[in-house]
Amino acid sequence: MNVQLERQFNRTSISIKDLDQAIKYLIRLNEIPVNSSDFEVRSALLVAAIISYSRPFSVTPKVRFQQGTQNLGKMSKEK
Repeated sequence: MNVQLERQFNRTSISIKDLDQAIKYLIRLNEIPVNSSDFEVRSALLVAAIISYSRPFSVTPKVRFQQGTQNLGKMSKEK
C-alpha cells in the first residue's frame, strides 16, 4: 500500500513540476513581442510549453502497467 501511495505522490509531484514549467515558458513567450525577430525563440518556447504541458497526460508502456500510478489524462478504452 505504501508503495502505491509513494508512486502516486511521485507521479503527481512530477506532473506539477511539468505544469509549472509550462507556465514559465508561456510567461516568457508572452514577454517577447509577436512582431520581433525572435521567431526561433518564440517557436522553441511554444514547443517546450506544449511538451511540458502534455507530459503529465501522456501514457507510456512503463507507467501504464505500473500498479498504483494514475495519469491525469484518460487512456483510450482498452480491450
